[in-house]
Amino acid sequence: MTLRSPLVHTIDIIPGSVVTRKGTATVAVAAQEGGIAVALDGAVIASMPLPIAGLMSDRDGHWVEEQAEAIYAAGHEVLGIHEDVDVVMTLCFMSLPVIPQIKLLDTGLFDVDAFAFMDIEAE
Repeated sequence: MTLRSPLVHTIDIIPGSVVTRKGTATVAVAAQEGGIAVALDGAVIASMPLPIAGLMSDRDGHWVEEQAEAIYAAGHEVLGIHEDVDVVMTLCFMSLPVIPQIKLLDTGLFDVDAFAFMDIEAE
């Protein structure tokens, strides 16, 4: 899955362990001039162009909802991402440059400087 905003957020978020998956999604997002793409085994299985600054669609809300549902379904059902994980927002949060020392992962809150998970239980 790749998210990209060419004008505002210049960093592609490209999780995955297979280079062809990463390449396919990245090429798809570049071709649609920003947005989101999900790929598996060299094929795009869901995507949503976001041509307005790479953040917004120029299509109606119904179309956006349909594309978003397909992206979430692809992430959960095809890629096997746990249902409790928001496949898009998790990736967006991980790329925030204002939080360079901690990262939110599906396994917990990770302290990059200490290279360890943080205790987040309230007392």
